[in-house]
Amino acid sequence: MNDIRMNKEAGIARLSIYALSKDGAIDDGFCLQVQKIVEDLKRDQGIKVLILSGTPEVFCYGATKDFLRELNAHYKNHVEHDYAHHLKALLDLPIPVIAAMEGSATGGGLVLGLYADIIVAAEESRYGMSFMNMGFTPGMGSTAMCREVFGYHGGFEMLVTGIYRKGSELKGKCGFNYILPRTEVMAKAMDLAAAIAEKPRTSLELLKKYMSIERRKMLEESSTTEAFMHRISFNQTEVETLIQEHFGGQP
Repeated sequence: MNDIRMNKEAGIARLSIYALSKDGAIDDGFCLQVQKIVEDLKRDQGIKVLILSGTPEVFCYGATKDFLRELNAHYKNHVEHDYAHHLKALLDLPIPVIAAMEGSATGGGLVLGLYADIIVAAEESRYGMSFMNMGFTPGMGSTAMCREVFGYHGGFEMLVTGIYRKGSELKGKCGFNYILPRTEVMAKAMDLAAAIAEKPRTSLELLKKYMSIERRKMLEESSTTEAFMHRISFNQTEVETLIQEHFGGQP
């Protein structure tokens, strides 16, 4: 488990997005590593809470251009890609997950944070859903996660416009647990983790499993519908061009 920093004595594990991706972005390798780490943490009874973090500037960028092209090719051939299944493993982690989103998060990168049980965001950072900016409908269960965290109206606006909002703009308008100055985000996440790690792991697992039933059901339902929408939206001729434009027109 070289990709994760663990303090077994304290019962806290910390996983940096940048330990899985040097660019802070999602690709096939990233997805497979997440699934493996989740399986390892399920077995490690010494760990009671996971903190998911990025850098002070970027939590996670979302999918790389090459990865989006791969998804585009899959869905054009009416073949469902299993990337979302690997990433959804985070929601099935039996211990509490804290997303310490010091930095900005976009698209699938924000969805990763929304999978967490507790979210600590930064006033200065920007958060948004960029799927529709590239012409295809949202994935990774984001339709459910957005609705849960931002409500129907706020979530719909975020998804359909692709506009990014600063954490300071989201105060009082979303389900983030805390929106703090960036320099305070990690300290708050560590304080919360320490409070959680005092509890017995078995009790934490029982409570997490019960509390997350509706989230897991919602995610499964939305992922099925999103895969269907992907088969249609990725087959639009303009999507490939919009993906290019989103990444600055680079080949």
